[in-house]
Amino acid sequence: MKLKHVYVLIGVVAVLTRLWINFHIELIPGIGGGYNVIQIREVIENGHLAFSDMPLLFYLNAFLVKILSVVLPGAATPDLIIAVSKVLDSVLLPMLLIPFYLAGRDLPESIVPKYVKIGLAAFVVLSFAPLELTADAQKNAFGLALLMLFIYSYLGFLKYRKRKMLILSAISLLVIGLTHFGVFVISLGFLFTGLVVFYRRKAWVPIIISLIIALALVAIFDDSRSMTLLFFWKLAFGFPFFRLVYYPQGLINLFFTYFLIGLLIASLVKRGNEMPLFEKKVIVVFLIYLAFLSFPFYNFELGRRFNLMLFVPQVIAVLFLFPYIRKRSRIILFTIITAFVAGSFLYGVIRPKPMFIVPEAYEDMKSMGSFFKDPGRTIVFASHGLNWWVAWEHGTKVAEPHIPIDQDMIDKYDDILLLIQKKGRNKLYPGQTSPFINPEIPENGNLIYRSAYFDLYMYRK
Repeated sequence: MKLKHVYVLIGVVAVLTRLWINFHIELIPGIGGGYNVIQIREVIENGHLAFSDMPLLFYLNAFLVKILSVVLPGAATPDLIIAVSKVLDSVLLPMLLIPFYLAGRDLPESIVPKYVKIGLAAFVVLSFAPLELTADAQKNAFGLALLMLFIYSYLGFLKYRKRKMLILSAISLLVIGLTHFGVFVISLGFLFTGLVVFYRRKAWVPIIISLIIALALVAIFDDSRSMTLLFFWKLAFGFPFFRLVYYPQGLINLFFTYFLIGLLIASLVKRGNEMPLFEKKVIVVFLIYLAFLSFPFYNFELGRRFNLMLFVPQVIAVLFLFPYIRKRSRIILFTIITAFVAGSFLYGVIRPKPMFIVPEAYEDMKSMGSFFKDPGRTIVFASHGLNWWVAWEHGTKVAEPHIPIDQDMIDKYDDILLLIQKKGRNKLYPGQTSPFINPEIPENGNLIYRSAYFDLYMYRK
């Protein structure tokens, strides 16, 4: 069987697996499951986003829902939004197998065995991180598929100096910027690393120009994110070790990355003189890039997000690295990849990602509709994750607990409600403590609803 046909088969398995994770429950699995659907609904109903964000996928979802609503006039719009979101999410990430196949065919000058490429293809769509980025991480997943395209076309330009590769890399980087902020940040990191390694002092002018363009692009849609891009280092660092104990998959991935970094260093030291100049520089690029993404002293949340994005540069790094490592290291590397894929796939199928809250708690939250008399003039404070589903079911404005209740808010809304969830959450975030805290009950809060799962308070003005 030809390699491209094997890739197609792996892609089909990946799509089916993601469909199972997405459709094994009625709503969207994951912590942020409700976020995408309320953004899509807002685009359909009002032509803009409910919250500032990079907009491309929300508008693509809304466009597909509009088409289906014409084809299926009897279908309810909320059902179409959820179905389209699930199907699109199931398909988008496995598309990265196309640029990965092209990268394996066009970029390395040394021969990479077919079985290695097949193992890497399975790793890049069926290991822990790509399966974890199913359902509620649609933008992130599509952004990483585009990152694979960007890395392929960017390295292709550096190798062949073809204008079409330069244009493709610029377009893919632009689309990443319109899709997902976090992936855009690490894409810029790869761009800048490649410029410095390949062009040295000449790199600084294009780096500065690229950074200015990137800041302007992000600021168009979310000025706060543009400031984050410029000053992210101020809040980036911490000591996350105590939480890593509760994150075994991420910890394994981190150690795998360090193993790769060690092999990259060893290959440069022992066989650097044998390497074609292009491959030697690419290995240096991935050495720096992987070290940047896996730096152990990021704060836990940033480190966790970078950890989930490592699989894209990992597989391209292995394509270049594999011909220059010893037989023993090849066996160990391929064994790790195979074991990680098998374990992740079985875990993802047997224990698919659940929804943020249990069904009983969700039904309880739905029953509170009588307390939201005028949804357009009501704002509900709730923990992150729960707030999106409150907005989805009841059409209210929502806020997270850290936002203060000020006079402007008091004047703007007739009712200010605080929803406290007492139990009924599925554990989806690593660690004993969760950043998704309940709002604090104000001294002038009036309890208006109590159940086994929730307390609902009215803020008395």
